[in-house]
Amino acid sequence: MPNYCYNWVSIRGEKDILNELQTKFNTYKTNEGTFSDWCDTFFTDRRDKKKNFFDEIYDYGTKWWDFEIDRSSDTTMLVSGSSAWSPPTEFLRKLSEQYAVEIRGEYEEPGADFGGYAMFTGGVEDDNCFSYREWVYMNNEELFFADLEMEAQWYETFEDFKDAVLDTFENELTEQQIDEVRDEFNRYKDELKKRKND
Repeated sequence: MPNYCYNWVSIRGEKDILNELQTKFNTYKTNEGTFSDWCDTFFTDRRDKKKNFFDEIYDYGTKWWDFEIDRSSDTTMLVSGSSAWSPPTEFLRKLSEQYAVEIRGEYEEPGADFGGYAMFTGGVEDDNCFSYREWVYMNNEELFFADLEMEAQWYETFEDFKDAVLDTFENELTEQQIDEVRDEFNRYKDELKKRKND
């Protein structure tokens, strides 16, 4: 069973192009081939089939993608849902190349410890991947601090927590951010002590 990678993808472009893409996206549930076979239907240049079936089914970045579509405006289409192990980055890159659309894809996979976002324009990919904790801290501090409460019990001191968690962040936190996390950590440790004493 794969790890689930959750994806939020925003596709921006002209109304006619998005209408065409939406029609093609809607064929996924009736597709009888692999995800890669379905992706091929979007493009005029077909990929070379590989001899190794495992490699072939991941040609577009993932084995499958269970998604929902939300058309919030004539010029924006949102596609969100889980994929197997990783985001469909090669599929999104090729979409941006062939259809002249701008794409921003956010993704997270806590089991494999990564999250981030990628921008696709004209077939060019700008991928920004982080550890899952760092991604959560950057995007949802409330969730980060809720997770911190659960993790605080495993560390005796803030310095232990900082060494094991915060110092592994790819982008260093500012002193102010570290102070905020230290305050939350100490508050949670105090709450845990109170619960034990009650």
